[in-house]
Amino acid sequence: MIKKIDSQALLEFICFSFFSVLIFYLTVSGGYLSYVTPKMAPYLYFTSAVMLVWAVSKLSDIFRPQHKIRAAHCLVLIIPILFLLLPHSAVIATGTSSGYFGSNSLTAVSNSTSSAEIKTNNTMASQSNSTLEDSSTVTASASNENTAGNSASDDTSSSSVQAAGGSVSEDSASSSAQAAGGSASAGATGQDDNSIVNQYGLKLSKDGSIDVSDDLFYPWLTEIFTNMKKYEGVKITIKGFVFKDSETMDSNEFVPARLLMWCCSADLSPCGIICEYDKSSELEENSWVKVTGVIHIGKYQGADEPQITVTSVSLAEKPQQEYVYPW
Repeated sequence: MIKKIDSQALLEFICFSFFSVLIFYLTVSGGYLSYVTPKMAPYLYFTSAVMLVWAVSKLSDIFRPQHKIRAAHCLVLIIPILFLLLPHSAVIATGTSSGYFGSNSLTAVSNSTSSAEIKTNNTMASQSNSTLEDSSTVTASASNENTAGNSASDDTSSSSVQAAGGSVSEDSASSSAQAAGGSASAGATGQDDNSIVNQYGLKLSKDGSIDVSDDLFYPWLTEIFTNMKKYEGVKITIKGFVFKDSETMDSNEFVPARLLMWCCSADLSPCGIICEYDKSSELEENSWVKVTGVIHIGKYQGADEPQITVTSVSLAEKPQQEYVYPW
């Protein structure tokens, strides 16, 4: 005898199961990066697990038919499933509401980083000075006691001891100062070679130039904006789609850009480095190019920023993942 099936429970089981598998597949395959940033991956795995638990909970209800079927609520899952199954492509710059993300925006990040570095360096210097003062006090105290003791037995020896004590004190203070200075210097060097460089392993090429890879686009961008003077005059090769903004850029300027996603696809903004190129007008917007040039410090909307004097431009293939994401 064939058992009757509860069509509502069956539909819910299918929807929950399909949605769970689809979310899991998009997360594992990286397809979710077209919609949200990498930091959302744990939440997506959690959502997939919850939907799977709901699906399993419906198994026991499939063979318990009910008189009235209610399935309208399943549209809540069916509609997003259909949208996720439809063919999709990356958003182009003209489809975003935000303008060029550079200069003031990235400089704000740079200033924030610099403030943290200055605070760290001041703390280290304060600690070094404190150590130096303590060392000098202890040395002077020991020297005075030693001089007083020797003075009672022999004036000549006392003079010698005092001279020697003064010399020791000066040598100790000098050594302490050198050690403290060395620590502060090392700290400053460590701060110059900041966490962006250390975290992502940013390195110059053997010839001293910068070759910006697809996966390090944003880290290199932030590093160059943070330390623009350090990279002034350095040769750079960078790839991106041609972005132009007639309202804020001159006719000989464009940006080899990537779309930066802060949270989701709704907040995409083109980011990159402004390039000065006499043949900029000949470049087709949204076409992918590889740019080689030299970094110089220019102006954008009244603020200093790194820019590129172009020496060559060639067509390039767009990367598999067109978006970039902040860490």
